[in-house]
Amino acid sequence: MQHQNRSDANRSLKTPGTVASEWLDEGLQGLERQLRRYRDLFKFAPVGYLVTNAQGVIEEANLAVADLLDSDTECLAGSFLSRFVTPEEKPAFSANLSRLARSELNRIDEWQIVLQPKSGPAIPASITVERVQQPPDIQLSLRWIIRDNTALKEAEAKSSQVTADLEQKARERTSALEAANKEMEAFIYSVSHDLRAPLRHVSGFTKALLEDYRAQLDAQGISFLEYAHEASGRLGRLVDDLLDLSRVTRKDLHQQELDLTNLANSVIAELRHHDPKRAVKALIAPNLSAHGDQGLLRIALSNLLSNAWKFTARVDGAKIEFGSLVQNGKATYFVRDNGAGFDPAHSKRLFGVFQRLHSQDEFPGNGVGLAIVKRILTRHGGEVWAESETGKGATFYFTLPT
Repeated sequence: MQHQNRSDANRSLKTPGTVASEWLDEGLQGLERQLRRYRDLFKFAPVGYLVTNAQGVIEEANLAVADLLDSDTECLAGSFLSRFVTPEEKPAFSANLSRLARSELNRIDEWQIVLQPKSGPAIPASITVERVQQPPDIQLSLRWIIRDNTALKEAEAKSSQVTADLEQKARERTSALEAANKEMEAFIYSVSHDLRAPLRHVSGFTKALLEDYRAQLDAQGISFLEYAHEASGRLGRLVDDLLDLSRVTRKDLHQQELDLTNLANSVIAELRHHDPKRAVKALIAPNLSAHGDQGLLRIALSNLLSNAWKFTARVDGAKIEFGSLVQNGKATYFVRDNGAGFDPAHSKRLFGVFQRLHSQDEFPGNGVGLAIVKRILTRHGGEVWAESETGKGATFYFTLPT
């Protein structure tokens, strides 16, 4: 403060011209310091900066640009920037430069280009260029920011290669899984087919013994034979179900427009024929249609409706419903019953092979029917799922592509 007062006092002893001259000198010195600071920032910036005229002649360039183009700042001055553009890029470079010069463009951001240094390989780069607003009597300048994209492109290439490798591994694993599934299906078909004849013989001979030699057997012998006959029957039905499962996977699809209402009515008629004592109310919605393989979709509907028929056996006023609704913009079909239902916590197990949620004594079965349904609908590009509560019936939903 005292120094400032002394300086002001000294100035007060000087002439106005002298004071003005000193103020001007101080202002010029400050401006020079700012200019040096700007030039240092320009020169040592980590990205490339340069200034050209409207024709693309380099007027100023910093060290980053010089290093990128394998040159030095002095040699770059007076050179055409287009000299460092690859031949393939030159037409687009010249066109954009002309548009900037004619004021058709004021700025171009993230212009992807390939530059060719004096030596070495071409370099992928990202350019931002803009017109520098100047008074009318001063020549137009263009200000350029150039970033080396080599590391970015290498990272992208590496990422693409990693993605390609992962996709290839996924294809290989999928192919191996498909081959394993085909082998398993062929094995199941072969074993199931080979078991049918021996099982028929066991079932037939035990039945003959029970019918023709019952009087010669004691109670324990009869019990053993009855057990063997029932077990061979269950195993025979299981073999038949496994063959059906294998067939629906191997069978060719023959798709056509189908009347699902008619298919469902024919399945219900068969169920009534085989179990005439049951009084089941069946509500089949009219005019239900879909596109698919008639034989396979009839098997799917037969399994769903047979399940509903079976699990309503112990309720009064048994009711089965087949209809459709729209969910998430898709036509969704459903089979609903008011039977035993199941615990929703186990719903994911329903469609696996040999998965059962009820004991054999409660409701007989092999746990294959719903697995067949899922495979059929998956082959059609559809989905199947179920909702239920124990003792409150169940609803099975499925979709088919339109």
